[in-house]
Order: sequence, then C-alpha cells, then structure tokens
Amino acid sequence: MLPPDPAHRRAWLLVLLLFACVRLGHLAQLTEAPALAQQQWPDSDMFAFDNWARHIADGDLLSRQPQRPLTAWHRDVAAAWLRLQPADPRAGLAPEAAAQALWQQWQGGAQFYQEPLFAYLLAGVYALAGPAPLLALALQALLGLLGLWLLMDATRRLIGPREALLAGLLATFCGPLAYYESLLLRETLAVTTMWLLVRQWAVARAVDQPGVAARTQWRAWAPVGLAAGLACLTRSAIAPFGLALLLVSLWQKADRLPRLGGWLTGLAVPLGLLAVRNLAVGVAPLALAGGGVFAFVAGNAPGADPWQGLVLDAPVIAQLLVQSAGQPLALAAATLRAQPDLPALEFAKLGALLHNFELPNNASFAFYRQHAPILRLLPVDFSWLLPLGLVGAVQALRLRRARSLVLLAAVQVLPMLLLQPLSRYRLGLLAALIPLAALGLGALPQGARRLAWLMPVAALMAFLLRPLPARVPPTRAVDHAVAWQFWALPQLQRAAARQDDAAVAEAMQLYLRGEPADLAAWPIELRADKRQIAKLYAEAHAVAAQALQLQGLRAEAAEQRAAAARLQTLAR
Repeated sequence: MLPPDPAHRRAWLLVLLLFACVRLGHLAQLTEAPALAQQQWPDSDMFAFDNWARHIADGDLLSRQPQRPLTAWHRDVAAAWLRLQPADPRAGLAPEAAAQALWQQWQGGAQFYQEPLFAYLLAGVYALAGPAPLLALALQALLGLLGLWLLMDATRRLIGPREALLAGLLATFCGPLAYYESLLLRETLAVTTMWLLVRQWAVARAVDQPGVAARTQWRAWAPVGLAAGLACLTRSAIAPFGLALLLVSLWQKADRLPRLGGWLTGLAVPLGLLAVRNLAVGVAPLALAGGGVFAFVAGNAPGADPWQGLVLDAPVIAQLLVQSAGQPLALAAATLRAQPDLPALEFAKLGALLHNFELPNNASFAFYRQHAPILRLLPVDFSWLLPLGLVGAVQALRLRRARSLVLLAAVQVLPMLLLQPLSRYRLGLLAALIPLAALGLGALPQGARRLAWLMPVAALMAFLLRPLPARVPPTRAVDHAVAWQFWALPQLQRAAARQDDAAVAEAMQLYLRGEPADLAAWPIELRADKRQIAKLYAEAHAVAAQALQLQGLRAEAAEQRAAAARLQTLAR
C-alpha cells in the first residue's frame, strides 16, 4: 500500500516512475552490448540458472536430474582426485562422465546445487513465454521495482516517511543494484525477499500491542514466516536474520504462542514444498545448496586470496576431499585445519570488504559500466552507503522500532567473512545499508556540529576509495575474452555472411567500448592480464581497420591500424 498522506503518495509514485525509467534506460543500453554475452558463458552461474530453468520448463518439475554446472574447475578437481585415488572405480570412465559422477556424489545426489526459488521463477517465465533473455531481464527489473516498494514501505513503518523517500532515491541511483538486475542471478530476488521479510516484520510489529486478539497476531505473523521461508529458498544466508526476528518477538512475555504459531505456519508453506520435493527424489527433507560447502573451501583453503575472488586450486581441493571423504562438514573442518593463518585471512577479507571496488564473480561491474554509460551516471555505491549507514545506525539504535535494520546489516557481514567479500555477496549488505543511510542523511546535525559528523564520514569514504592492490586488475581478462567469444565473433560471422563491412565496423566499435583506457599503465603484477586483453583488442582494432578500409574510410582505418600496432606491442 501507498502512504496515507496524499503528498507522500505522489512523491512515492514519482520515485517509482523514476526508478522504472532508469532501469529501462539501463536495459536499453545493454540490449546490443557485448556485456550481456557473459550470460552465455558456460562457466558462469548465469548459464547454469538459465539451463536449470529450461529443464524445469521442459517438464522436470521436481528437478530429478539437477542441472549442476560442470565447469573447467569442476573437471580439474575431478581429475586431481582421480590422480590421488587411482583405484576409484570411476577412473575407468571417460573424463567427462567421471567428473559428473564424482560431483554428483560430492554435492548430494539429487540435492539442489543452489537454492531453487530463482530457478523456478525463471522457469515460470520460460514456460509462459519461451526462454527469451529479454523477458528474463524484464522479470529482474520487475523484481527490482517490487523490492523498491518493499524497501520504502519498510522504511516508512520503521523510521518515517521522509526517510522512506530518501531510501527510494538512494536505491534508484544505486549502480550495483541496477547492475545485478541485468544478470540472471538470484541476487535481485534475494534483496527483494529480504525486504519482504523486513516489511512483514514491521507490519506484524505494529500489531503486537496489548489487548490484540490472538487470531489477529497469528494472521500478522504468518506472512513473516512465509517471507522468511521464501528468503531461505532464495539465499539461505538470510535464515539467521529471520530466526533473530522470531526470537526478538518471543522475548516479550505475553502472547508468545500466537506469534510462534503464525510464524511456523507461514514458514511451513515454502519449507513444506521443499520437503515434499526432496523426499520425492530421495534426499533429506530440508537439504539445500549442495554446492555451498565448496564456496567455503574456495574462500578459506590454503592460497585463498580475498582480492582475487574464489580462486579454486584443484590439487588443494582434491587433497581436502580425500582427507574428508567428500563429506561436507568434514570437508569444512579439513579446510580450516589446512589454512595456515586464519586470522590473517579474515583480516584480508575485512580489508577487501571495506573497499568500494565491486569484486567480480561470474561478471564484472566495472566491465558492464564500460558498455552501459548510465551505470557511470548512477552515483550511489558502497563508498556512500557505508559511511552514511553507520551514521544512521547510531541513530537507529536509539529508535526501538528501527533496531532490526541494524541487525539486518550486521547479519549480512557474516557470509563475507565465512566465504569471500565478493560483490554479489555484498549486495545484501549494500541494500541493508540504504534505509540506514537515509536515516543518516536526515539525522546529520545542523550548524557547527555537522562538521564533526562529516569529517569521519569523509575519512571513511576516502578509505573506501583507496587504490586497489597492484595484483587486482580493474577488469578481468576473462570478461573481455567472453565478450569476444560469445558476442563479437558471432556478430562478425553474421556480418561476413551478408558481406556487410559497415556491420563489421559497427560491431567492433561496440566491442571496443570495453577497452581499458589505461591498459599501458597497468603494473607489472598484471602482466598476464594485460597481454591477454591487449591481444584481444589489437585483433578488434585490426578487424575494424580492414572493414573501414573496404568502405573507403582510409583515415579512420589508419587510426585503427595504429591502435592495433600499439596494443600488439603490449601483447608481446
């Protein structure tokens, strides 16, 4: 529902309209851009979710044959295991079949690889309209719009109407939120279900008053349980927050049973469906995310580097699998025992977390910004939200009804310390900071005292914007390579079939938007990435030069040849 005040209703509608315009502009810029080709990369989670949703839409409603990704690192780990275990009966199989059999065992047979709600939602779109990528992105945009409304309503109920509008504007102009709405990943749905949970908690909290009938409390708390269940089926890391909300409500001495009964009734709906499916395929009733332990291993095994993302060292992981016999809890314990300096690793994770850079995983925010100029115009990011959010958290602790927002933000830090501070894991924290940042903006003191607040805010912002470590590339070579393989080459093939030199030149110009302007200045630590990227763009410039020459555009062709020669020098 919209706020009761007419002026606030009009303001809300304007914010929602502005949000929709920004997101439509973003999708329009990406429609013909190479960045979207990352969805076709077989080693990405986007490809895995798309493949999983297609199988569900084709009739495998229970996911009896879970569509686990079998990427290069999966194959490498399986090969390393078989070298350590030559007597394993699967050693006689073909490498692909052996890898599939091993990973099916390690990830729990028919157990879901990741939490399933996003895959089933995407499958519903595919079943109704076919597997069209643009429709899938439209679904993401609608989820983002719903999430915005839930965020604003939750903020209005827990803080106030002015802060709700500020939160809506911060979310509208938040680049990382827009970026994840253009990826076939569950992050946008996770944020939306998180705000659904917070909003329903705010509604139920307003009902928890002396003298309210037990049935009314039950009805108010059932949607909270339902939202908690949906959030868990999207990203199970939200479970501690949902449980904490329940415990906080039960702390009150009176009328515990209606709250608990309503919460459990709502929770039973999504988790009951999960249990029915799991029992039908022969796995534990509440089993989820069979691949989750391997993210923990990649983030904590010897050689883990938070600044490099999930670096998967196949021989190390295979050795840990041998030590643990592939059992998840034993594998996690073996990983911690093998880590030579866990405190230093956690400190490094915290350092990477407290940086504005969006650490890439599957796709790269920095690379997408090159191909969607509107992302470069959206100013709100982690460097704004964390300092202002901390100011707001101080204020929220004084407001009993807003303390749950501080708890929400704190809970979001845990997965990054357990796993890695990747951009996609940090999105929940970023979203949780938005209402606190809105409160912080509104609570900044007036006059001379404002300077005392602004100085630590500015200092923290400067710290978050500090230079990256020399070993961290601004954009990964793999992002440029995937765009070349899955977007540029098919474009060239289609244009060549039509003998359309203008189309070749246009495609190359679009691809060349992603060329790093400062590639020559990259440090020696990034030599391998620099060479690979320089080689790709040297070829793109050369192809563009040839196409322009055939069109009689000699001056433009000469510029492209000069750029190709410069990059060929870097590629040596």
